[in-house]
Amino acid sequence: MSSVAHMMPDEVTVETAKGVMGGEPVISGTRVPVETILIYLKTGSSAREIYEDFPTLPAGSVEAARAWAIRTFGKHWQDKLGRNGFAR
Repeated sequence: MSSVAHMMPDEVTVETAKGVMGGEPVISGTRVPVETILIYLKTGSSAREIYEDFPTLPAGSVEAARAWAIRTFGKHWQDKLGRNGFAR
């Protein structure tokens, strides 16, 4: 069973599924971990650069990842994200 966090109807979602990327949150319909997108953002990459590096990402993926991080970790999510991801 997967859990899906919807931003708004018909928009990109973040999902976790046991059989996809070890259950890590990903952009739905892809195998791109949300954490990867957030690391890119924290290190100063633009949304355009992220979409260039991950051309299979649907439009709205960067915004969905950022919204997920805020819902999950709060508005200062960047402080909880290290160079190699979130501490577990």
